[in-house]
This record gives sequence, C-alpha cells and structure tokens, in this order.
Amino acid sequence: MRAGLLVAALAAAAGACDSTDPGAATAINLDRPVDVAFSCFGGLRLTGGGPATAEQPLTVSAMPATACAIRSGVDDETTTTVDERLPPGQERIEGAPGLASVDYYAFIVQSVPGTVAVARFDTKPSGAFAAGSITEGNVLDSDPLTPGKNGISVGSLPIAIATDRAGCHVTTANAGSCDLSVLDVTSSLQFNSSAIVNRVTVTNAGAQPVLARPAAMVAEPASGVIGQACPAQPSGLVYVAYPACHLVAAIDGNGRIVAGVQFAADGTATITDGNVSCAAECGAGVTAGTAGPRPVSLDLVDDARVGTRRLAIGAENSNRVTVVDLDASYLPTAIEQVALVDADGTLGVIDVALSKQIGMGGTSGQLNDDIGVGGQAQFVYAVATDRTVRVADVLDDDRECETQADPRYLHDQTSVSQLACLPIGDPLVPRRARARGPGITLPVQGAPLAVTTFSVDRAISAQAGSDPQRLAGHYAAITSTTGSVFLANIDDDSYYDTEDSGSPLQADLSLALPHQLRDATPGRSDLAERESEFICQTDGPAPPDAVNQVSDSGGPRTATTPTRNVTAAAIASEKTSSLPGLRGVLCDATDGQRAVSELSFAAPLAVREATFPDWGSLEADESWRLEWEGRLSNDSSQVVDGPPVRIGLVRVGGTGMRVVDASRPFCAAGVEPHDQVVLRGCDPNQGNLDCPLDYSCYVHPDAEVATGSCLPTDQIDFLAGPCRDFLVSRRVYSVGAAAADELPLVERPRVLRTSPLTGCTSAQQCQQLADVEARLVTSAHPVDDDTTAEPRMWACEQEPSRGPGPDRCVMHCQADDDCLSGDVCNDAGVCVMGPVPPLQCVTGAQRYEMRASEAFVVIGSRTGYLHPIVEGPGGVCQRDPGAHPLEVGRIPLTAPACAGDGLTDLLPNPCSLTVPHAERQPRYQAGTCTLADPSDELVVRSASGIRFRNRGFTLTVTDPTYPGDATCRGDRGGTLVGVPTVFPGMVLQFRQVGGFLPMVPDDVDTTMPVRVVRGPQDSVWVVDEGDFLSSGAAASTRGRVVRFEGANITTVNTIR
Repeated sequence: MRAGLLVAALAAAAGACDSTDPGAATAINLDRPVDVAFSCFGGLRLTGGGPATAEQPLTVSAMPATACAIRSGVDDETTTTVDERLPPGQERIEGAPGLASVDYYAFIVQSVPGTVAVARFDTKPSGAFAAGSITEGNVLDSDPLTPGKNGISVGSLPIAIATDRAGCHVTTANAGSCDLSVLDVTSSLQFNSSAIVNRVTVTNAGAQPVLARPAAMVAEPASGVIGQACPAQPSGLVYVAYPACHLVAAIDGNGRIVAGVQFAADGTATITDGNVSCAAECGAGVTAGTAGPRPVSLDLVDDARVGTRRLAIGAENSNRVTVVDLDASYLPTAIEQVALVDADGTLGVIDVALSKQIGMGGTSGQLNDDIGVGGQAQFVYAVATDRTVRVADVLDDDRECETQADPRYLHDQTSVSQLACLPIGDPLVPRRARARGPGITLPVQGAPLAVTTFSVDRAISAQAGSDPQRLAGHYAAITSTTGSVFLANIDDDSYYDTEDSGSPLQADLSLALPHQLRDATPGRSDLAERESEFICQTDGPAPPDAVNQVSDSGGPRTATTPTRNVTAAAIASEKTSSLPGLRGVLCDATDGQRAVSELSFAAPLAVREATFPDWGSLEADESWRLEWEGRLSNDSSQVVDGPPVRIGLVRVGGTGMRVVDASRPFCAAGVEPHDQVVLRGCDPNQGNLDCPLDYSCYVHPDAEVATGSCLPTDQIDFLAGPCRDFLVSRRVYSVGAAAADELPLVERPRVLRTSPLTGCTSAQQCQQLADVEARLVTSAHPVDDDTTAEPRMWACEQEPSRGPGPDRCVMHCQADDDCLSGDVCNDAGVCVMGPVPPLQCVTGAQRYEMRASEAFVVIGSRTGYLHPIVEGPGGVCQRDPGAHPLEVGRIPLTAPACAGDGLTDLLPNPCSLTVPHAERQPRYQAGTCTLADPSDELVVRSASGIRFRNRGFTLTVTDPTYPGDATCRGDRGGTLVGVPTVFPGMVLQFRQVGGFLPMVPDDVDTTMPVRVVRGPQDSVWVVDEGDFLSSGAAASTRGRVVRFEGANITTVNTIR
C-alpha cells in the first residue's frame, strides 16, 4: 500500500534531479509554507494498549508520535550500531505476519494555495541522518494523476497546523475563512484513498459561531496509547490566538471553545470559560473590533520531568509576556505575566518560545537538570518589535533578564544562579556599549523573525568548549530576516559556567553566560604552546584564509604583528621608532624572550585577558586602522558609515563660509568642533565626471595640488583670477559649531608638526623645532646631521581654529611664497591651508570629506567609527550625555590620567599612563654609531602612553612624544620635552582575528524563515516562506523547509 506512493515520489524526485535542460526551472514542491506538524504512520498491531498476541489484527494507520520516537532509538556519541527498538505491543511475533514500515511524516501547511504538503522521513537516530539526502526529505504527491507535486487542499489562507493528541488528525487554523480544517492522517497517506478533510466552525459554549481570524495555534502534545485504533474525531485541545478578539481560546475536537485566556484593554489577562464572543471578521456580517492586546504567538510545553504543562502567549502590541499553567486536561488554571522593558511604550511581541524547566549550570557534557548547581529556572524567549529577542524567567522570579550585561563587571562572579538571569538596571553591572536594549541582538543587521527552544540530551566526550558544534544542554534557535538561523545558549552543559581566575583563558564569560548567541569558533582556550610548553614565536592558529575561508580557531588576537605605515616625505624609515606605536610586552618562554604586541597570541595570559575583555563584542575578523587626523567615514562591504567623500553645497556670505548637506549627515558621522573639512574638488584625470552639468574640472596653472575645482564652463576665464587662491590651495578648513545639516568653516592655519604639547615659548623655539622636523626626513645620525629647516616666519600664539589649548607654532607670511606648497597667505599674514573663497568660486555642488583634528581616528573595517555624537535640540551636534564610555573612536596625544588598571576602570577614556614597554633597540659599538653584533637588543623601558578602550579590546598607544636622539639614531638621549613627531596620514594598523563568530547551522539556506519548530528527536525545523518563484534557470525561493539535528547541527536536510 505504501510502496506505490513512495515509488511514485522517488521517481518524480529522480526525474527532477536528472534533468539536463539548462533553461529548466528548479523543481519546486512547496509554495509559501508557514508551519509544520508531525505524525507517525505505518504498520500497527491493534492491541488496545495491551500485550501483543498473534491473533490481533494488523493495519496501516496513524499512531501516537511516541511510536516513532521509540523506533528511532537513542542518539549517543558512543553508539556505533543502531539497535532495533519496537514499542510495547508492536514486537515481532514468530510465525505471525510482520508489520509494515513505520515512518515520521511532516505536514507542511502552505498559506497562499491553502494546501498541506506531506514529506516522509525515517525513524532512526538523528546521528544516522545524512545531510542533504533526497530520501530524507521527499515531498509526497497527493494526486499522482495531476502534473507536479500536489498538496492536500484544506482551507482558505491557513496560518498554522498542529497534530492532535492521538496523532491521527492534523488541524489547520484558517485566517481566510475564520474556521478550522481537520485532516485525517491515515486517509491522506494511504495510496488508494482520498484525503478526508473536514471544515469545522468554531463555536462558543452557546453554540454560536466565532468568526474571528486566527493568528497562531498550538495543540496539546501527543500522548495517545500505542495500539489503539484512531478515533473518528480529533482528540485533545488546540489553543488558538484571535488578535482582534483579544482572546486565546482552548478548542476541543468538535470546534467548541471550552476555556480561554481573555485580555483586557489594560493588558491584564484572566481565565474564561467558553462563554466568549468576538467581532465577526469573516462572512457577511463583519463588525469592527475593539482596542486591546492582540495575541499572535503561542508556545506550549509539557515538561514530563517536573510534571508541568504551560502555555506562553505573546501579543504584537503589548510588552507583556503571559504564561498560563495548565492542568492534566490542558485547561488553564493560573496566569502570570512579565512586563518587558518598554522605553517608549511601543514594544510588542511577534513570537514566543517557552523552555523546559532547567537545572542551571554544569559542564559534564550532558543534561543535568536534576542536579544543576544554579537551581531551577524556566525562560520565555520573545521576539520583540525592537528587533531583539527578549528573555524572561517565568518560574519563580517572573522578571526580564539582562542579556547585554558587560562581562567586564562579572569577571569575578561565580554564582551560577545569579548569572542565570541578570537583573536589568543593576548599576554595578552596566549594559554593553551600543546595546539596543536588554534583549539578544542578531549580527549582520538582521532582525529576528521566529524563535523556538530545544534540548540536546546526549553525552559528549570532548573537553568542554573544544568543539562548539557538539551540543549538550538547552538552546534557542532564532531565525533572521537575513535568512540565517542563529543558536543561543540557554544552559550550555558543554562549556564552563564561570571564569577561572587561575586559568584566565580557559573560559570567557561572554561565551559562558546564559542567553548569549552561541559562538562557533573551536579551540577558544588554546594557548601559545608547543608540546605543552609556552612559546613566543607564534601568531596563533592560522586565521581564515581570504580565498579558501579556512575555519578559524583560538581566542582573539592579531593575525600578525601590527604595522606602522609612513611616507618617506614625512619621516625616514630609519627613524620610524620615534613615532607613536602600539605597546609591546615581554614574552618569556621556552623558545626565548621576545617583544610582542599586547594584542598578540603570545602575550602573557593576564595581558591577553585584559586586552580582550569581551569576546562577544568583537567581530570575528576585522582590520583596524588608527590614522592620525583620519577620515570619519569607512565605506566597505561590511559596514557603511557613509561615503568617505560626500556631496554638498558651500555657502559664502555675511555669516562666513559653511558646507550644507540636506541629508543631515554631520552628527551621525561624529563631526566635532575644530575637525577638518577637505573640499576635494574634482579629479582632472576623470574629465568632467566629478562635476555637475555645464561645469568643468579646472586646474589653475599656478596650482601645485593634484586636484581641480568645478567651475561653470562658460565662466572659467572670468573666475580664474578672483578664485586663484582658492584653486591653488589644499582647501582644508576647520569646523566651527557643528549642526546636523551645516558645518561652519573657518580658515585653518599651518601649524608646526613638532609644536610642543605643553605649548611653545617663543618664535625662536619654533624655528628650532622646525629644524627638528626637517631632520626627521633624513637618515643621518644626529651627530652627522646638520640639516636645518628653510627659514620661515613663525609665531608662538593661540590657534583658535584647532580649539583652546597651549600656544602653538603658527606659520606667518607676507606672500604665498612664504608658505608651504598648497598653502596661501591670507590677509592677516597667516599661512592657511584654504582661504575663504569668493561666492562665485563655489556655486556648484562640492565634493568634501570630514577628518578629525589632532587625534588618531580608530576605525574598523566592520565596526566603522564609533563616537558619542548625537543630534541635539535645534539640530546641534553634541555629545550624548548618556553615551557609554566605550563609544569612542579618537585617541589624542594628551588625555587625563587613568584612574586604575582594572577591567572596569573605563573612565576616563582615553587616559594617559606610564607602562612597561618591550621593544628591540639598536646596539652601537662604543663611542660610534656603527652597529654592534648583534645589532639590536631586547629592552623593557618605562614609556608614556595613551590607553584606549572600545567594546571589544583595550590597547595602549606608546610614545605620543619623543625626546629626540643625542648621538645616534634611536638612542633616545635627546632633551626635547613634549614634542610630537606624528604627522597627518600616519597609520597604525592590525588585523584582529578570533573574535565572536555566531553559530549558524551549516547549509541552512533560507530567504524568509517565518517559523522555527521543535521537531522529533531534538531536530529543529525552519519554515521558509520564500519570496521568489523562478520561471527560468534561476533557483526558486518560493518556499522550503529545512531540518537540522540538534545533536549534530552539521546535518541539514532541505525540503523544497
């Protein structure tokens, strides 16, 4: 009986796979699936629940799901063979006919066509499934005589499906017709019969129709007796959410409402009987609804371990999560509600999932709920309208949990029960920087769509944390608008619960805390070792290869030694050690001593822990640049701060000069007073492509800069004279008081690069310091270097365009020739990098970029530029008074003194301090500048530094100033005080690898995963509604269902 149906299905699948027509559309079996339910079907001995005898009749029928669960056996890492397991009463009897095969079936409801598709999968341990196998995901054909794969018509716009208690019927809730449909499982799977579908009108206790549109449905779990014949009517209850009626109704197999949970306008909920009424939403007498909570999501968990049955409810326009206790008949007995934090009064919940009761804590590699050291807990996971997943403890505390606590403040916390649900608003444990709220935030700009919880109960032998793909414990699966499915740890029994002060890198609390996205990187506790001995000559495990995407492992670190990028025009390569750098630390190991970066894999363990205090806030792989006076925008494929070069209008008038941009980018970009705006003009190599229509890219014949400026084509000859100073200059200006749409600009004078940070004292000193600057570009030793700077007119004075501060060495002039190339002499006799032009010179749209002033800009290839600037009243750009201290992206050369060295000493940030700094310095023969043998030596010296912290790492920029050399290069014997050598465009850069990599089951390829469901044997089923039906060679994404195994998340099967 079953053979004919399966052969037909396999033949159709094989035919689709064997097609060689390159223009054929991808075969598609599903169309807008939205939910899935499961049943067990096959050979059954009708024992009535008693012992088996040879005389008992055999049939082919639906049966309780436990029959398939028993046949599927136990998935255990130590099991090498699958023993046959048969339910009581279904054993083989010698001499009696055998039973037909028994399999699981997935019933997939498809909303748009109003049908149910059916797929078969084997009864076997989850570890025995093979990824991508065709036979483990066949969509069956309900009508082989009609072309294509056909589903079973059930109703109008079905939105949910559930299996009844006996496993013999599946029920759909139909939003298009405001009723239910009941599908007989046995008739739908027998080859020679038509599927029996009954439409059921929902009625109240008075037998009056309830014509409300359903939004969600769950059923009481399967618990029938194996060996009993299927009843004619569905057994057990279904709970249906009716948003417009503010009701979740308990409905029996006849469609009668027998109980419910009614929501009042104020959000409170009460238990009701079947005497309910709702505004009609279907049929001829449609009536208007009333205001109130709109329940749209349900989850029901029967926890056999503790004997509880609970229903969770989420409403799309209420911040309250409702949990209902159910009795043995699954009728409501008590209600509790948890209010989620709702800052602006608009929070709602679009999906909920309820965990089992959990014994928190444990690292044994298997479930230990009866003996969890952190006590018992139960959690609701709620997909909220703020694009996060909120978590609430609903067992005893009835409160929301903080999932974004900064682990720096929990470093010494060893109480598993305290960590199980951190309180919100605890001043001693503040939230992470840039957290959207207390909920779980997904990466890659995705918003969560659906969530479910699942458990993996198997023993794994691997060391805790060594292989994150091995699960043992309780988890959540969260689908995203990006199409990905993320896993979150609820109680991970395969990893440590707290940090170990004696082994700083054995566990990281950001990975150990409950309610965190699961990390996918193996070998997190790996150390710089060879044969269990510490070594220095290592950069750690090989980072991901850019071409082959080789998997990463190990903890956070730099992929290679950080580099310092300089230009020969600014400093000789032999003198780069006089520039600021990143702190080095001493590595002392079996392969010798070495100076390594504090960011490196070989740094001492305590340094590594302090350098990377929150792994969860680190991107998996990110390149970082610290550029002196760098751009405020980073535009790449991973993150967009906004284009580095933008287009705006420049206005010149009675109020001065300003750049105006209607897109209002300036506060969001982090512009601060005294920053720089560079008018980029146009590239003459591009012709007139950079200019507006009827404008030409003009380069003045006197210009020594490489860029031109866009001038009206018909006015170039007329404007070349009046605009000359503007056209030949660098066109660099300082920002006044910034606003969101406008930046006042002032002329920016030329200041000596080596102006002392403590202030100059005289013009004579400025000329001497100009000589110091001039010698930086020569390779000669000081004893041999008599280079002097070209005489300039220096003044030691205030320079307000760069902000308040000590006197600076400002270049004065009488004519342009007295200034550096690209600078011009203004009317006040000061060399400026860009003059205020006549209005006619800037009539067209202007390309511009924004740069910081007198600071390193810290910018990541994925994170971008972090800053605390927001738009305030009147559109003025201001520092956010509530900004997190780690939301900074600038490192100046001067900063307040650090308050301490602890993980939580975040303010001031940045801050100045003195640190031991390890480096290699040149060795010279006595009395000469001839290098000795060996030519350098490892030293650890006391160095001034600026410590900088952001969300994921802490680093120290050393030597913001340089004392100069006395005799030989690098001897540091000079007497300069507070003199910097840094120059615009100097870059310190490094590639950070080993950051947080969210766990995403392999090959879960979805487009719009609207539902995620707990399946049999700890499997997780993702229902992808899809968005595209191909009519050509392109693959369709109209819908699919993806199954992955909780016990082996690399095993993924797709039903299309």
